[in-house]
Order: sequence, then structure tokens, then C-alpha cells
Amino acid sequence: MPETRFSSLFRQMILPSIFIFLVLFFSAGSIHAAPKFLKPLLDFEVKESVSAIAFTADEALVVVALAKDDGSLLELREVTSGKLIQRFHSPDNPSEELEFDFRQRLLSLSGKKRIELWNLEEIETKTTPSKISRYRIWQQETKTSGEMKFSLKSAKLRWIEGKELKEIPIKPPFIESKVWTGTEGSGELDNFEFDPDEKILALTEKGNTQIRILQPWQNQIRPSLDYHHFPVADMFFPDKDQIISLDREQNLAWGEITSRRKGSPSRNDADSFGGQAKKLFQIYKDQVLLYTTANPDRALILDRNGKLYQSLSLSSPGAVAVSPTGRYIMTADENNRVELYQSVLHQSAEDYLEKLRLYGAEETARRFQNQLSDIPASSKAFDWNNENKTLKILEESLKVAESTEQWSEAEGLAQEILILDPKNRLAEATLKRLKDNKDELILEKGSMLLEEKQYAEAIALFKKISQESPLHPEARNLIASADREVQIALSLKNAEEQLRVGNWEGASIILKQILEYDAENPDAKQLLDEAESNHFWSRMENVFYLLMALIAASATVWWLYQKREQLGSMFSNNNDEPLNLKTFPNVNLKGDADIPPNPDEKRFVETLAKTSEFLSLAKKRDFSGEHATRLMDFETEIKIISSKALEPDADFKRLNTQLMVLMQTLRGLKFKGRPQQRKAKTENRKNEQQKENFYQLLGVKPSASESEIKKAYHQKIKEYHPDKHQNTEFEWVREQAANMSRELTNAYKTLSDRASRERYDATLS
Repeated sequence: MPETRFSSLFRQMILPSIFIFLVLFFSAGSIHAAPKFLKPLLDFEVKESVSAIAFTADEALVVVALAKDDGSLLELREVTSGKLIQRFHSPDNPSEELEFDFRQRLLSLSGKKRIELWNLEEIETKTTPSKISRYRIWQQETKTSGEMKFSLKSAKLRWIEGKELKEIPIKPPFIESKVWTGTEGSGELDNFEFDPDEKILALTEKGNTQIRILQPWQNQIRPSLDYHHFPVADMFFPDKDQIISLDREQNLAWGEITSRRKGSPSRNDADSFGGQAKKLFQIYKDQVLLYTTANPDRALILDRNGKLYQSLSLSSPGAVAVSPTGRYIMTADENNRVELYQSVLHQSAEDYLEKLRLYGAEETARRFQNQLSDIPASSKAFDWNNENKTLKILEESLKVAESTEQWSEAEGLAQEILILDPKNRLAEATLKRLKDNKDELILEKGSMLLEEKQYAEAIALFKKISQESPLHPEARNLIASADREVQIALSLKNAEEQLRVGNWEGASIILKQILEYDAENPDAKQLLDEAESNHFWSRMENVFYLLMALIAASATVWWLYQKREQLGSMFSNNNDEPLNLKTFPNVNLKGDADIPPNPDEKRFVETLAKTSEFLSLAKKRDFSGEHATRLMDFETEIKIISSKALEPDADFKRLNTQLMVLMQTLRGLKFKGRPQQRKAKTENRKNEQQKENFYQLLGVKPSASESEIKKAYHQKIKEYHPDKHQNTEFEWVREQAANMSRELTNAYKTLSDRASRERYDATLS
């Protein structure tokens, strides 16, 4: 009996306890068995709680923001030694975020009350507190604190304020402008990020699960990315087409802007940690990330597959920073202890220098290169071409690369180790595993080629995977995807060619076929909108031309109908002269006495003779030849008017008006005569001015009534109105007509008013 009870108790209590203990032991062992990703470099204590940290772009200095007296106390320290250089104070503005500019040591502080810009280029190590404020070069009150970032491609600071994304240049004058002002129904912005080329802007709104994708410089809105079931906390662009995002429940997503595909890691390790996700940092490419949580305040480091490397305790979600290359990570815990770590994997110095020079940050590149020689050997970044790197760092890096399934990286590291140590067992074992897992390596390399749109090379790699391999179905799917992308690219090229030659309908058919396979293809959508718009306006243009042709045909038919008698006489067999044949001047060849003379034609003949006389007189008076060219124009214009008078149904009234304009212009010419003639010329001009009074200008008698003056004015103004002379060959004719219109108007205004007319008559008498 006792043995049975003991056995029962053993089975009911002890065995489950042992099982739970083993599970916890192996779970903990699996975490600690992972490669150590961070190496401690130094630590120091601060007197207040840390709210934010920021590295300079050259990774030489770091700013630690402390919460003090409802404000912010900023400590500027050296990175590698932790030495305090200077303290700055921002009163009544508790800091929530710090950010350094990429090109120079400009620090932006986003607090609860305002945004500030500090110039830390030349810092004195000993200054009085009253002089410290001179380093703050700009500040602005804000109602709500929002995220802020410096632009990589342009020297600007951008920040969120409510529904708007604003920016200022980082050099005076700090003129504020808006990048995005929101749309109807949009909420307050929570986060923003530009791609490296600054062509695509990603925005998130507070409490919203979607990521809005915009092209602000072209005023275009692209379809939103719906990758999450919870509100988005943070995001960044590792390259121009990929975006990595984090939601409040610690779910990560790797998304592609163009294809809109999404990938998410498993959350085996992260599931054991609670808290709401806050901030996302990039450590190594798109493979190793760090994000922070609140309640509890922690920093978690994990890879793309969801493998957790380390978990660090923080004093607040903002008490952590990653340096630009990912080399350094600085944290502050609840005991106000600040620690500096060096990450095993990070961007190489050469790649970072190339990026700095690409964006014109020459001063930052110089400082970064100078401070590399001052870093202790244990904390230097390893570079594959650096002969001073140690085998230990390479081996640890190899473990990390292999555990994160970065096969290309692992292969390069193993080969590098074998150069330094040809008999290194770790490297040999890795290469052997890679050889055994060559299909995984092929898939990885092929996927990288697909991302770079090198479809032919990727397809050639995928075809190397044999049918017996378990990865063969995945390879076939990738081949099909690559073929589809190739076909889409060729179809887009064909559609662009059809657009270029004006075949809008053909281009629309091709683009609609593309959208059947890829409904969210932005290039196809844009080209389809262009094709449909051009097709619509092309049809409208054809309709317009058809209407114009119908109007022209109708006008031709009407003209033929009106001229049917004249045209009939022209083509008849009658040998007599045409009845409407005219010669100039007016002479009736038939001698018909019953046809009355045309008074307009008679006035035209008289005006033509008088104008010809004025022209002859002007030629004689132009001794210096200053008006020779203009007089030739006058003569040409008179010939043109004379030829128009010979045409059937000539408008002699209009032609007479044109001659009158010519004559008035000739009368207004001034000539440089001989000295003995100048006096006579002046007297003649005075006589002409005296003779040509307002009554003569309107063609009425001085005793004319107001109605007669009004009637004469309206008749004259019709003849000289500028609109009647728009088709005249010479500019000066139009000018003279405008002058005559002004003189006629002035004369009418004077004579139509009784008081002004009496004063004018007094001057004449």
C-alpha cells in the first residue's frame, strides 16, 4: 500500500513539476544559447531619469535628455568614453524625442510644449548658464507633440502637428511651409517616413491600422497598405521599395510598396513579453531590429525570423538609441544607469561613408573617418576588408548570420575566416552545412535578385533546384512570379510605346490586361488614366473637326447659293461682258443711265486722290529721308486699298475710312526741313491746328444741335473704331485709328456738355 500511494503521488505531483522545470530550463537555455548580440563597452550613472537619447551622425557624441524640474536637462557626452562635455537646459519643456541632423551637429528636441533647434557645432566646455541659451537657434510652440525628422536629401526639419506635416529650412530665415495638410475625414497624424529618394511619403494616423502612401510633390495618393489589425506604432524604409512597420501589439510586417506583398515573422519569443510597442529602430539592414515597449518599459532585439536575441530594461520607452550605422546601442534603466553596447552585426564603415558622401554630408564623413582611429579595438566595426579584425568577432558574426539564416552573409564570413585561419572548424562546418543546404542559399540569392528586378538571373538560379528538393514548389512559384513580372514589364513597355504613337485604345486594352493580374500596379493605373484621358480628348477633337467641316461646308453652300446668278453668267455661253464687271474709277461699261452712282464710291475716289496728293507732298518734304521706309509702307497700303476697290462688291465705305486714317497719319508726320522752311512749317502747323476744330473733326456746323452732334459722333466713331482695323497690315494704321477715336471722343464730350461747349466756343472766337 505505501508504495502504491507514493507512486500515485509521484505521478500526480512530482512528474508534472519535473516536466515544467525541464520546459522552463530548456526554454531559458534556448534563449541563452543564442549568439550574444550585444557587447558591453561602458556604463555611467546620471542623477535624473532619462527620457530620450540621440547619437550624432558621426557617432562621436551622444545627447542624453534628463527630466528635471518640469523641463529637460541635456547632457552632451563623448560616445566611447562617456565623458561629460556640456549641459543645456530647456525649461518647462519635458523632452519626448531627440534627433540629430545628418549633415551637421544640429539637434532637434520635441517636447510637450514646443519644438526646439540647437546648434552644437562649436561647444565651449565651460560656459555660464546664461550663455548656454545662445546655442538654441529656433523654437516654436506646439499644441500637440509629434514625431520629427531631418531630411536626408534636403537641409530641412520636418515635424507633425495635428493633421499637418510641416517643415522649415535648417538655416535662417526659418520660413515654415507645409508638406501635407490632410484630406477630408483624415485624423491626426501619428508617424511619417520618406523613402531614401524622397518620392514616397508614408503616413499613419492615431488609432488607424493603415499606412497611407503618398507622392506629395506630384499631389498623388496611392492605395493604402493594410498590413496590421492593430494601430501602427512606427515604421521605416530600409530601401526605396520596402517598408517595415510595427503595430501596438508588437506585430512586425515587411511590406513591398509596388507589389504590396507582406511578410511577418513568428512571435515565439516576443509572446512572453507584455507591453505596448512604441518605437522601432534599424540595427542591421532589414534583418536585425530593435523596438521598445511601455508597461513594462523594455527594448527587444530580434531578427527577421522572429528570433529574440536580447531584452533590455529601460527607464522609459524613449531611453534607448541606436547609432546611424547600428554599431552602438545606448540604454538607460530604471536605476538611472546608462549603458553603451556594441552590436555584432552593423553597417560597415565604407558603406556608411559612401552614404554620407552620396547625400552631401562631407563634414560628417570627415568626422566619422577621423574618430574611427580613436575607437578601442574591442569596439571597432569589423569590415570584411579590414586586416585588423579578430577571428573572435568574425566567428560570433558567423553564428549570428547563420542563426538568422543569412546564408550569403554566412558564406562570405566563413570564407573570410578561412583566409585568416585555413583550418578553422567553425567555418568549415558552416560551409559544409551551406553545401548541404545549397537550395536555401539559392532561394535567398534568387530572392535578392528578384528584389533588384534582375528576373533572368533569378530564374536561372531557381531552375538549379532539383525536383526532388522540398524547396522545388517554392522555387516554381518564384519562377512563375518572376515570369509574371517580366510579362508585366514587357506589357508596360508596349503600352508606353502605344501611348507614344497615339494609339490610346490599344494602350488601354494592354493596361487593363495587366490590371487583371496585378490590380494594384501603380504604373499600370497611372498609364491607364493617361490613356483614357487622351482617348477622351482625342474623340472630342475629332468631333470638333467634324463640326468645323460641317460649318465650312454649310457656309460654302450658302455662298454658292447667294452667288448663283454671277456664277451662272460666268459659265454661260453668252459672249457679252459680265453685267457686274467693274473698272476703277466707277464707269458703267454698259452705259446704263438708269443705274444711280454709288455715293460711297464717289467719296472713296475723292479721298484716294487727296491721299495720293498728301503722299506726294510728304515725299517732297522728307529731305532727310527719315520717313522713307514709312512712306513706302504708305504707298504700299494705298496700292492694296486700290486693288481691293477693284473687287466685286467692294466695301467703299470701309476702304474710304482706311484712306482717311492714312491721310490723318500723313498729316501728322513731322519733317526736318531746311532752316529757311522751319518757320513756315511751324506757321502751317499752327494754321492746321487752328482750322481743325472740334466741329470740323465731327463734320458739323458750329450751330449744330446736340442731337446732330451725337449722330455725327456715332457715325465717325464707327469708321475709326480700332476693332475695324485689326486686320490692317501695318501697326501704325491701328495706332492712328486709336488716336482718331480718342480725339472724336474728346470732341464729343466737350460739345455735348453745354457749359464746356460755351467755354470752347469762347476760345474759338
